[in-house]
Amino acid sequence: DREDSDNQIICTALTEKAATKRKVIVVSRDINMRVKCDSLGMLCEDYASEKVVQDTSKLYTGFSLHLVDDQVVDHFYAGEDVYIDEDDLPLLDEGEYYLYQLEGLVVKNLENKILGEVKGTFGTKSNEVLVVESTENSVDSEERLLPYVKPQVIKEINPDEGFILVDWPENY
Repeated sequence: DREDSDNQIICTALTEKAATKRKVIVVSRDINMRVKCDSLGMLCEDYASEKVVQDTSKLYTGFSLHLVDDQVVDHFYAGEDVYIDEDDLPLLDEGEYYLYQLEGLVVKNLENKILGEVKGTFGTKSNEVLVVESTENSVDSEERLLPYVKPQVIKEINPDEGFILVDWPENY
């Protein structure tokens, strides 16, 4: 039925899935809609209200402003590497970290399974992404790309103990 809103949503998700390499997941409280998704091979999840962002001002934006000389900007636009002395970086609030400080930390999920180690990061339009490579102690040999979204995904960062705790299933 083309007029059924569930079918329209699922059709849109299937179209998006076919057009992109990114994982597309339908999120709904409607069990019947999730059954339809399952029957069509479309990933789906139950809506979890505790994961909904209540205050968007507390979301990590992935950006911080830092004033630099025009020469540094020229080097950047010329495609050259630009380095900033760590002493020149602005101080961060407690619990905030520069992305380079996360590299080398072990990533564990809520089940205390080791997913790997942070090898780098990259930015998207909506958030930063942690590149997590497997280690000999990881649950598998998969590389994972985890969104740097607090507190939904990133639950705890503990550089002193050398780990990041994430809400991320091992089979993702």
